[in-house]
Amino acid sequence: MMAVVAIVAVLAALAVPQAMDWRRQQQLQAQARTFMHTLQWARSQALVLRKRVTVCISADGHNCARNGGWQQGWLVFEDDNASAAIESGERVLQRVGPLPEGLWGAGNSLVTRYVSYQAEGRGQTLLGAFQAGTIRWCSPNSQTHWLVVLNALGQPRLDQEQQGACP
Repeated sequence: MMAVVAIVAVLAALAVPQAMDWRRQQQLQAQARTFMHTLQWARSQALVLRKRVTVCISADGHNCARNGGWQQGWLVFEDDNASAAIESGERVLQRVGPLPEGLWGAGNSLVTRYVSYQAEGRGQTLLGAFQAGTIRWCSPNSQTHWLVVLNALGQPRLDQEQQGACP
């Protein structure tokens, strides 16, 4: 009886870390999908409303953050003056709070702080260039990272990456 209990205890000790890793990976994938769906929705809102709609990093749920990663949370808003910052009179369409501890979202050069869609649904920087880029969703202990990739038209897709860098 003691041998059976010992074997079960050893198997449980081996299974718990794997179950926690699996749970973290599922959580990471879900967050990447949520972000991708937010971008798709923001793009559709720009088309429907026929105005610029921006998604920006937000630590407080009210203002756009000037630094930090997407794990802080984000806002979707009508960006009437194309500033990638919420100004008086601009309507917030969606708020997403911070991600669970240990999950990171980092964008490359053109999507570090914001993604902005003009009325035709194309991604566009504040300087008028097309906005394409990649936001990497990762966890320091995860072998698989998820990438939300925006093409030149502003359409996001979800890709998987093995052992990329994580902040």
